Amino acid sequence: MPNLADMTEAMAAVQKAHGQHIPKGLLAYKASDIAIFADETQWQQAFRFIYDIVFKPSNQFKEEAGAFIDGVLGFVTPVFSHEKRKIYLSPKVQGYTRRQQLMVLSHEYLHWLSHESFYPTYYMVGGQHPFQVEGATQWLTVACGYQQEFKTLPAYQDEYLKTDAWLKADTRNLARMQAYLFNGVRTDLSSIHP
Repeated sequence: MPNLADMTEAMAAVQKAHGQHIPKGLLAYKASDIAIFADETQWQQAFRFIYDIVFKPSNQFKEEAGAFIDGVLGFVTPVFSHEKRKIYLSPKVQGYTRRQQLMVLSHEYLHWLSHESFYPTYYMVGGQHPFQVEGATQWLTVACGYQQEFKTLPAYQDEYLKTDAWLKADTRNLARMQAYLFNGVRTDLSSIHP
């Protein structure tokens, strides 16, 4: 199972790749402030709650949490205050290589860093918004040096590819996406869709 040292390493990878865009106050948080390495009971309880109030309605899923719980490796609590946000990591993440685990940790850390107008607000609007949030987050994750891991753990592949195409369509889109995700400077992501 990954630990706080792994979380610290994953946070450092994100900060190295995207640090100039991250609000300085968020850089003071330590892994121990934000990460919960859940046991199976904690994970099931936390995931079922978040699934029912965020993931199911936002994604218009018909299935109950049990249909998804084994395939989700982490999530971030959908609260506005970073002080109260937590990253929950599934015990199932231990079944992956160390580099794949670091990729998952970096992805969840990017969600944790997200401005509240991006996550949870934009995500929870529903429609294509969850797809766009995950695509932007996964693109920024892979840009932290996880290109090989993405090939072997292709989570959010469609979302990533559509985001990549949107970024290549206009060289200004990367700065727009980073400004929205990290600082809440809204931009139009509507052309990123399945």
